[in-house]
Amino acid sequence: MNLELVDFAQVGKKGCFVYCYLRATDHTPYYIGIAKRADRVTAHHTVNIPPDRRNIRILRSGLTHEEAQRWEQFYIAHYGRKDNGTGILRNQTDGGETGGLGRIWSEEQRKLHAELSRGRRLSEEAKARISAANKGNFSPEQRAALEPIWHRLATEQAQLMDVDVSAYLALPQDKKRVVIDRYKYGGFKPEDLMKDLDFQERYERAGLRQKLGAAKKYEIDPKVYLALSDKHRQKVAERYSSGMRGERLLQYLDLDMRTAQSLERYDCSLEFWQSLTTKQKGAVRSRWNRGARGAELFEGLGHI
Repeated sequence: MNLELVDFAQVGKKGCFVYCYLRATDHTPYYIGIAKRADRVTAHHTVNIPPDRRNIRILRSGLTHEEAQRWEQFYIAHYGRKDNGTGILRNQTDGGETGGLGRIWSEEQRKLHAELSRGRRLSEEAKARISAANKGNFSPEQRAALEPIWHRLATEQAQLMDVDVSAYLALPQDKKRVVIDRYKYGGFKPEDLMKDLDFQERYERAGLRQKLGAAKKYEIDPKVYLALSDKHRQKVAERYSSGMRGERLLQYLDLDMRTAQSLERYDCSLEFWQSLTTKQKGAVRSRWNRGARGAELFEGLGHI
């Protein structure tokens, strides 16, 4: 692949952008990020930065901060993460954080940071205010002012998802998030969106959003995909990346990747493939490389 160096300084002049790191071996992405300045692209990361800077590519540019966050989330969901068995990226979050653009400080955080920077010992009250600011906690006055807005947004969400408005409004925020994820990633009928929400919590903690997104991408029944172990989900992701589709993604998940690819490529059963000798398997591979397909691959193997 013939790649040219990207002028990130020029790209940054147009606004925020989404970038990715490519593997040198096959040029698949292994990290997605957002930035506005050129130096952020090669700043400290949780993954190795490509030694060859041509393997840092732009996915979207000329964006607002919010647009960049949404596109980052989209690409991470599309390619999936290795740490939770949904794909090939080494990102450790779903994206959408503000870290890639430089942290955005509230006025309260600025004042508290100034106290710390001057070398003063923070009081317990100051520590409590820092904790509240970082967690997004609101004062009673702020919460009272925001309640009508939250109520209106939740009502619109319930109407969009075609669920009972009163029942949805009564849910705590974490349960609302589960309902939204079910609606967003599919696999649930409207009447099932708010069923078994307590049972769903453990899946939410384990990364339900990514797993449902992966099931949709691989065209696998969400219930079947969620029942897989992390090891098997990782194998499904690897098979999909290698070009496998359909029922082959779920067949013989305890097999090694080479055997699974052989069954896919030569269109034969596991029992038949395992019945062949090493020489016969080598002959099948050689015939495939020479252009043979179908029954031609296996003719006369008994004489080998």
